[in-house]
Amino acid sequence: MDKKLKRQIEIISIKGNSKYKLIKYEGKNYVIDLNSNKLSYIIPLLNYFTPHKLIEVSLNDINNEKSITKNEDKFNEALLSLSVGITVILGVLFRPLFDYGNFPSSRIFNLLIILLTNFALILTKFIFDKRKRDVLALRNGTNVKLAYILPNFKIVIKNTVLYLILSFLYLMSLIAFYSMENSNIFFILTMIIFLLLILFQNIRLYGKIKIYGKMSEIN
Repeated sequence: MDKKLKRQIEIISIKGNSKYKLIKYEGKNYVIDLNSNKLSYIIPLLNYFTPHKLIEVSLNDINNEKSITKNEDKFNEALLSLSVGITVILGVLFRPLFDYGNFPSSRIFNLLIILLTNFALILTKFIFDKRKRDVLALRNGTNVKLAYILPNFKIVIKNTVLYLILSFLYLMSLIAFYSMENSNIFFILTMIIFLLLILFQNIRLYGKIKIYGKMSEIN
């Protein structure tokens, strides 16, 4: 990575399109695609360590370009916290019913379930990604440049910690599920939730509101 990330930029969320971010630098507007590298589906932090294609645009190219407001961001954070809290509470309340989700299985069958659910979720992400691209309908011309882009340090640390925790929990759930003699529908749902959180972490990589970040030299 180019360590000379000295250029101050504005990073703005495009309302209704989490696939892209609007970058403002020296009076010019660029758009970056957070999923241009398909490997970033499962390793979203690659966005911090690989160069982004900067597609220069006018604001007319972006339909209803808006940044998400602070009030909306606070609401989203509260909703996320509430969802996590409800999930934990439901997990405790329905713990006595956990055994009712068991069904006879084998390691081969468990592996098949893991492969099928992973494939289905990644395919869903790909379809979701394509629809977001079609909605924005950028005119990709020859004026495409490359640069490394980072948000502020606090957001980088927060997302790194979040990814490590989610990845650890997901891998542990995979290992535990694979070794089960009896599969469990609730365990499958848990794996799905962890993988979904990883697949869609790109939404939060550069914040949910207008923030300031840094950019390397444009090549």
